[in-house]
Amino acid sequence: MYYGIRIGNMFNIIFIRIYLPLFVTIQKTYYNKYKENRLKKIVLAFLFIVTGLTAQLQQVWSTPQFTQKNIKIIDIRTPAEWRETGIVKGSYTIMFFDEQGRFSVPDFLKELDKVVKKDEQFALICRVGSRTGMVSEFLSEKLGYKVINLKGGIMKMIHEGYKTVPYQR
Repeated sequence: MYYGIRIGNMFNIIFIRIYLPLFVTIQKTYYNKYKENRLKKIVLAFLFIVTGLTAQLQQVWSTPQFTQKNIKIIDIRTPAEWRETGIVKGSYTIMFFDEQGRFSVPDFLKELDKVVKKDEQFALICRVGSRTGMVSEFLSEKLGYKVINLKGGIMKMIHEGYKTVPYQR
């Protein structure tokens, strides 16, 4: 009779009892991390899709008839422009860009949120529509607001016969 452990059996014991369980544990750990990362990517993709679906941007020509709709109008021009041409009756004046072209998104959003709810549709107007084009796209696509960009701005409305009201602080 042979009472010793042969090398082959020793290898089987080490492989089956030590290496294999360790390998399985490592493999499960990496697989679980892979699943977690994949799940995170799926959730992020879903959030981007939902944000894109809820964000709405409409491009509408500014006309005197638009002012008769029950939609809040936010005038993002400067106070000097409001004094020069007047404003749409019942509109809210919240400056986005100052006279030097500087802006503060947090300050603007603070004032905007006092006037409209995030899920409420509203319109933006400026002098000719170029500033509102940029701002409305940003508010809609990046922040999820329901924005109507009034293309042509206040000047188009005045050209079509709209009578503005004087700006009063």
